[in-house]
Amino acid sequence: MRIEVNTSKPKGLFGIIHKGINDGERRTWEFAYDSSNQEFITHKPEQYNSKALLSHRFEPRKLIFEITWFSDYDEPDEYIKGFYLGRFSELLLGRYASEFENLQIFPR
Repeated sequence: MRIEVNTSKPKGLFGIIHKGINDGERRTWEFAYDSSNQEFITHKPEQYNSKALLSHRFEPRKLIFEITWFSDYDEPDEYIKGFYLGRFSELLLGRYASEFENLQIFPR
């Protein structure tokens, strides 16, 4: 599952999101790191913390967030994956909509 955010400045948008999370302005999201120090976004409340992760990548005019998980965890079920994408989409639409044209959510 993934979110594709269509924007003219994908790295700039990610920088703004990263700063908001890192500065604690987005209280329900935080960064998690794997053993190779790769950075992921996870939902902070204990009930959902690290049950899934959002990786990110850049494509021309796109910022893509994709569901993944730590290798020592079981694959999250569809509910958890959907929860993460729904809540993160809510954050994008509620706080950063002026920074992108549209977003799409892909279930597969």
